[in-house]
Amino acid sequence: MKRFFAACVLAALGAMFVIAQTPTGRLTGTVSTPDGVLPGATVVITFVQTGKSKTVTSGNDGSFDVPQL
Repeated sequence: MKRFFAACVLAALGAMFVIAQTPTGRLTGTVSTPDGVLPGATVVITFVQTGKSKTVTSGNDGSFDVPQL
């Protein structure tokens, strides 16, 4: 019975580490030049390993937000 319990605990811990390794994130920033921010700028984020990309446009204050990377 102790071995079964230990195996269940190890399986639960292993699953917890696997779930924690999801490749998601968020990228935020501001597009600017020495003259100030750039509203309406196109920002392209490319994941080199897969070649997938996401394109967003900066807001009126030059900021952009890319969730679920």
